[in-house]
Amino acid sequence: MASITRRMLLGSSASLGLPLSAQTTWVVQFDPASVPTMYADEQGQARGIYPALVAAAFARLGEPLQAGTLPFRRLVNELREGRSLAGAVIRTPEREAFADFSHPYFSEALTVLTQGERAPGMPNWAALKRGRIGVIRGWSYGPGFEAARQTQELRTEEVTSDLNNLLMLLRKRLDAVLITELGARYLQLRHPELQALAPAFRLNANDIHLAVPRGQPGGPQLLERFNSAVAALRRSGELERLAEQALQQAATRG
Repeated sequence: MASITRRMLLGSSASLGLPLSAQTTWVVQFDPASVPTMYADEQGQARGIYPALVAAAFARLGEPLQAGTLPFRRLVNELREGRSLAGAVIRTPEREAFADFSHPYFSEALTVLTQGERAPGMPNWAALKRGRIGVIRGWSYGPGFEAARQTQELRTEEVTSDLNNLLMLLRKRLDAVLITELGARYLQLRHPELQALAPAFRLNANDIHLAVPRGQPGGPQLLERFNSAVAALRRSGELERLAEQALQQAATRG
């Protein structure tokens, strides 16, 4: 597999297809539309919690980094083709066929959000089966939940955005909403009226990894060093501080 995941930067753009000996910068792609964890700003630059944490780890290593954004399917294809690293992906058996992964550097929890006064009465799956649950069209929420959906044990209503789901919950058109904890915090910071909604319980959590194309020269060594850098950032408290700072920046952007 021809490797072009390290590229020589020329001005503000990357020169593609250079021999490995001339490649000096790791190119890492992030999803442009997953606020607040990763998104593209007005200039198209990668922003959010995951780009901030990956950049901090690379800076600690002294490794040059070019963080870009691509729609998620293209991002995975670039990883498969050996064209770039993926900055924030879930490790799956399918992806293990063409990529090597760091240790998890973040865990993204999925929570069940309800009206504040209803939270004590919805502590488990049995309670969910009695309510109308808002989900995002096209998303997967874990094997247990999806199996229950297939057998119609759960009544779900598909909506196009988390904000729409939470507004429907606030107006009591839904009984519960599935959303990431970070997504809920972000929207509650931007829309104070949503703070009346409260988490009932966690559904599951997904570990987030840096992924390097399998066979990438220097890739395994980079991942080992990245793991060590993340561990040091976590011990110092810097990882948590950077995540909170990036969340606040996302919530206050125009």
